[in-house]
Amino acid sequence: MITPNGIKTACGLGLLGGVFSVACLALYFKPEDGSLAVIAFYMLVAVLFFATAGAFTKNGQWKWRVALFVNILTIGIIFACMIGEFFAMDAGAVLLVIAIFIFVLELLPSSKAWMQSEI
Repeated sequence: MITPNGIKTACGLGLLGGVFSVACLALYFKPEDGSLAVIAFYMLVAVLFFATAGAFTKNGQWKWRVALFVNILTIGIIFACMIGEFFAMDAGAVLLVIAIFIFVLELLPSSKAWMQSEI
């Protein structure tokens, strides 16, 4: 089965989100008390983005529901970190927009059919 453009775009956005989250980790690091939580949350979001990107590769397919769950989890963590002021609002907003775009691309019928097909 030919990989739909939405899947390729979602994979690229997942990689972009992971790289951006790691960059934010370095950029917003402050060597003071409580910075460990900030570092941990940025790293968690980066890992979730990279895992999501891996879900959209040909040999790394997940079931559609699993990929959707991981993306919803990512959106929830980003939103909670923005509310809890662990993330800078501008960085959190960018990460949130990337995660929402991936979510929309996952909901496309062609993406769902590709993820549910056998390799």
